[in-house]
Amino acid sequence: MVLKSILKYKNVFFSVSAYVWSAIIPSIITILINPFLAKNLSTQDYAIIGYYTSFNVVILPIVSFSFINYYAKNFFHHTEEERQNFKNTLVTSSLILGNILTVVCIISYSIYHYISETKLPLFPMVYLAFFANIYGYYFSFFQTEKKMKGEVKKYFIVTLVNSFLSAALSILFVVILKTKVEGRLFALLLSNILLAIYCIRVLITKFTIEKKILKQCLSFSWPVIFSAILFYGLSSIDKIFLEKLNNIEEFGLYNIATQIISYFGIFGIAVMQTFSPDIYKYTAQKKYAQLLKLSLLIIVITSLFNLSFIPFSKIVFQILTYGKFTEAYHFADILIFRNITYIVFFLISDIFIGFGLTKIDFTVKLISTIFVVILYKYGINNYQFIGAAWVQVISLLFPVLISILFLPLYKHRFNENTLGN
Repeated sequence: MVLKSILKYKNVFFSVSAYVWSAIIPSIITILINPFLAKNLSTQDYAIIGYYTSFNVVILPIVSFSFINYYAKNFFHHTEEERQNFKNTLVTSSLILGNILTVVCIISYSIYHYISETKLPLFPMVYLAFFANIYGYYFSFFQTEKKMKGEVKKYFIVTLVNSFLSAALSILFVVILKTKVEGRLFALLLSNILLAIYCIRVLITKFTIEKKILKQCLSFSWPVIFSAILFYGLSSIDKIFLEKLNNIEEFGLYNIATQIISYFGIFGIAVMQTFSPDIYKYTAQKKYAQLLKLSLLIIVITSLFNLSFIPFSKIVFQILTYGKFTEAYHFADILIFRNITYIVFFLISDIFIGFGLTKIDFTVKLISTIFVVILYKYGINNYQFIGAAWVQVISLLFPVLISILFLPLYKHRFNENTLGN
């Protein structure tokens, strides 16, 4: 009995460690190549990269239909054969509809670009950045599949391959071929395409679409899609406002800080992703005490890790930016707190989705987005880039607080079988 318990926790520790390292190692690789990229990129290049990649938040859910959320939610309620039918339908549907919708997004944004007289160049950046989303989606689907099945080794290996491939292509195009911002964006797109080819072959057995599955998925997913789109207003709309300030130097530094801080945010995301299947499982099994303990554990671990960055922020930026953009650390000292509120936000959102309350999750984000957009406008008009950084931190607290207020109103739903919706 004792031996079985030891082996059980040994396996759990191995799985958690593998998932965490699967996020940390790619982050370390990105950090290691960052000085080489920084040496060959300007603040204008970083301004362009940060601006166009900020639209990923709104583009990805549109082109992928948030199918991953639907698959993860229903994973524990279906047989392996039924899951395969789900994967065949979801991947095939996204291949067809995703590429069409990517073109629609490019056309829509291009119209906005000209109407708003945006100063940043449009082509080929919009193509490279927007198409990267649909092909990156299949790698995310692969990761979710392996996590839900507990296939840690495959998850670990392919995640590292993806990281090394992306880093190698970035060095090739930016450092060796000197193609600057276009090379950086193309490297990200090309690595996504190459991994997508492999992941699609692994995920599906045939290209087919079952109308019943697609209909059920779309019914479930539309609130999730619009909730994800609203997340753009909560997290990335600052780039739209800041671009209008016509201060490319500060805009570049702000985006550099955002990018480097995201490296440190990877740890919290790794912890979150590691326990994500447990969140869905505890909601499915109505184990609320375990759900609360797990949530607090995720928040505490994330907070301790990120707060340890602040005393060393200046020297970290000096090293990682080749000494060119050290001043960006002023923004980073503020934005580091966003990594914490980000995890709290997605934790609450996953719990709502796990309970099948997708429409409530959408309502919460809609109300929050209205307040936050107004707050961004005020903060940037009065305090410019510093104001944007502080709003980044507190913006994700709005939906968290509103969600907590909503939970008691829907207590009766937790005692029902909401997971079949």
